[in-house]
Amino acid sequence: MSPEELNNLILTNDERLEHMSKTYAKELKDIVPVIREFIKANLDKKGTLAIASLNLRMVQDLLQKAGMGQWGQIDKYLEKAGDLAVKEIQKNNPGMEDFLKPSPESLARALQDVKDETRLELANIERSTEQVVYQQLLSMEIIPTPMSTAVSVVRNRMKTNKHLAYTYLNTTMALQQRKIHRESGKTMEALGEAVLYLYAGPKDGLTRKFCRATVNKVFTDKQIAKLKNGQSLNVAQFGGGYNCRHRWLPTTRQYEKRHDSISKATSSTLKTINDSVKK
Repeated sequence: MSPEELNNLILTNDERLEHMSKTYAKELKDIVPVIREFIKANLDKKGTLAIASLNLRMVQDLLQKAGMGQWGQIDKYLEKAGDLAVKEIQKNNPGMEDFLKPSPESLARALQDVKDETRLELANIERSTEQVVYQQLLSMEIIPTPMSTAVSVVRNRMKTNKHLAYTYLNTTMALQQRKIHRESGKTMEALGEAVLYLYAGPKDGLTRKFCRATVNKVFTDKQIAKLKNGQSLNVAQFGGGYNCRHRWLPTTRQYEKRHDSISKATSSTLKTINDSVKK
């Protein structure tokens, strides 16, 4: 597969990930109706909340009842992203399909690693929601507040959080794929291959400076470790940053030599890439 065909494949893959992320965000339960009913049931004639012992635990239980726990159910999306990652590698290395599919154990390990790394991000969304709802309800115990105002505060927070959840899932699926690519690189090394990692993906108007300077070049592990994307994120795992559309695909020196559009990174290349994020 040529680098151009490979970049198109990754662009198609990215479109699939984006579609899955949008589906996930669309299916997230709206907590506003449950919050609205709770306020309505406890609002007195003065317009204040009449709750004997409002506390954070009560709010947490309320949000779980509203479906907040569903936000962390992302396994099926990660598994689909994993399948797509394996297909990318196999298409780029014909004849090695049986060797380049990671074992069920390594896939499960990669899945769990990503879930662990994402848990904190999703927990932050849940905590911020708890705080906003809790503070709004505490305020309403003292200050008369129209139902529409209180609901608007919660709805605005949920709109922000839904966008964050979409971004985290999209980034997490890409991270899952990069981990699988890395596992396949290890498989190739075990077979005696001198593995290089090709930074592949689109080069268009949305491409970051880091990615534009890096795409269609091959790197060793040590060279990748020296790269900086300007976002304090691990380059091997996150590429150019959140929502990055590029992948580190394991390949061989023979692949690099067969394609004129691909070049091997040098120390000068690393400096150019790192300097690009400073401008």
